[in-house]
Amino acid sequence: MINREDKSKQTTDVTIFGGDYVLSSQESEDYTHRISSFVDRKMSQIAVEQNIADTTKVAIMAALDIADQLIRKRETRSVSEDRAMEALARLTNCLGENEQNGDGEEKTSTS
Repeated sequence: MINREDKSKQTTDVTIFGGDYVLSSQESEDYTHRISSFVDRKMSQIAVEQNIADTTKVAIMAALDIADQLIRKRETRSVSEDRAMEALARLTNCLGENEQNGDGEEKTSTS
């Protein structure tokens, strides 16, 4: 849990997949509980769906699933940002053409 602000670390007691842990973080206790709950739910889901009892295997599978979600979100965001930049470039180009044709007035053609 990384926070770029200078905060003092605090400890939070959490339970993940039946194990009790004391986490030290600069984040709020509420945030630490939220992410811990997310991991707990993911591990429980995988244990049931994959019928896995070994805690280490469940933790690895959960980590891989969470990493997959994160990478897919980043890639989707990157593609969306690229599309937005392309649209902005086209719009800028169109506005530049309109300025060259008479200060923003539409160019009309006569037949």
